[in-house]
Amino acid sequence: MTKLSSLSSSSASADPYGLSAKLNKITDLQIRILLSEIFAAQGNSDAAEIPDDDLIRQRQYWASQLGANTSTQDLTGAVESAMQVAYDYFKNHSGIEKSSLLPTGQFAAYVTSFLERNKGECCEIMRKFCDYLYQVGLRPQERQAALLQSFPPEAQYLNCLGGTSERIDDLYAELTSQEKHRPFLRAHDVVMRQVVDALKKNVLSGNEVHIPRYLEYSLGLRAGMVIYPQSQIPLTASFAIHLNYPSILKKFLLKNLSEELAERQKDIRAIYQEIGEKFPGRDLQKMDVINDAELVKFLNNRLKRYEVDGGSFVEFADDECTTCRLDLSRFEKVAAIPPSIKLLNDFLAREEIQNLTNEDALSFKGKEFTELASDPKIFFSERGWNCVVLLLTEEVGKPTIYRDSVVGFEALWMMGEHFAGNAPTVFVAAVNELGGLQKIRNKILPNIAKLLPHQAGKMARIESLHGHYMA
Repeated sequence: MTKLSSLSSSSASADPYGLSAKLNKITDLQIRILLSEIFAAQGNSDAAEIPDDDLIRQRQYWASQLGANTSTQDLTGAVESAMQVAYDYFKNHSGIEKSSLLPTGQFAAYVTSFLERNKGECCEIMRKFCDYLYQVGLRPQERQAALLQSFPPEAQYLNCLGGTSERIDDLYAELTSQEKHRPFLRAHDVVMRQVVDALKKNVLSGNEVHIPRYLEYSLGLRAGMVIYPQSQIPLTASFAIHLNYPSILKKFLLKNLSEELAERQKDIRAIYQEIGEKFPGRDLQKMDVINDAELVKFLNNRLKRYEVDGGSFVEFADDECTTCRLDLSRFEKVAAIPPSIKLLNDFLAREEIQNLTNEDALSFKGKEFTELASDPKIFFSERGWNCVVLLLTEEVGKPTIYRDSVVGFEALWMMGEHFAGNAPTVFVAAVNELGGLQKIRNKILPNIAKLLPHQAGKMARIESLHGHYMA
């Protein structure tokens, strides 16, 4: 019988792929680029269909209403109709009678109460809500009830439309995220919860729900911005989050990836044990197509989830196709590495990402970077804008250090943004010293957009703020 590998032993290494060393080496900029790419990939899981034409039509209807000139009265009826369709679907297909889905429920009343003033936002919320319900309907019936406990929420959690929209976005992303992304997204969620706990004392009651989405925008992980929180968050606190986010995230990411790796090794050991119990003494390198058909079928079924690009691990062993073999070395090489770790490895193998690895050592502006990082209070001084200008100024004959460009650009935006205690005169002085807005857009922005496309969107905000202060 073919000898199974050390992965079948319970003594497998706790960190066989050097995750700890790998995450310690990855730079702050690299981890933010990776997270921004993961966020950009969310929400593309929509291949399956649910057995209900009415619910499908509701998704299509609300998508068509964005920008349409439908009357408030007609939209009120459409909201109530959508809720009835959703209630009937889950009642008839899953036996779930969720009162919050009724047309007379609190969620329907909440949406219709805003229609007169915020028709567009209400239509967008209904579109997202129907998309979310569609995804819930694709899940096993036993899971649907738990998902419907999350949304629609109780009346006390239905406040501003922006917060409701963000809550649906988060629930939808959780449902549609790919397996390889989940350890990264879970680590991010833990960090966001910690940050909200630390910052909620700075914002008005109810606005804490916007903090995660604002910070994701601030960090360049997502596009879009909610204006409420940052006007109450001190600038120094916001900049500190920028500097500390990657290291905190890597700590939780190491935990998640290690657990996923251990679970994958456990699964493989279970497969080997099952092979030994069901097919004792069989040679996996020489299986007769007819006599060992049951074993071949078992291997194909059990190993299918580990296949990459549809390539089976069981292959013919002779030209006559009378015997099969398990490509054990390929199986262990592919299956032992969870999709999330493969994603990390592939990301770090990209040339443009590798070029960022040694930037900390190559930077000739370490003093300015360290000053901003160690004492954000200098933002309010001449030294602060001098540091920002130096970080954003390239010297002839020296390489571009993208870390410095990103930190300098973010610091410039923060200096101008409406943070609590901000001093816009410092922001205006920095813009002028850099040669004006056009030079920032043409010379500095391309370096930022190359790595964090969402951060490039802050250029329009910098221009708007500068115009406001100079008016």
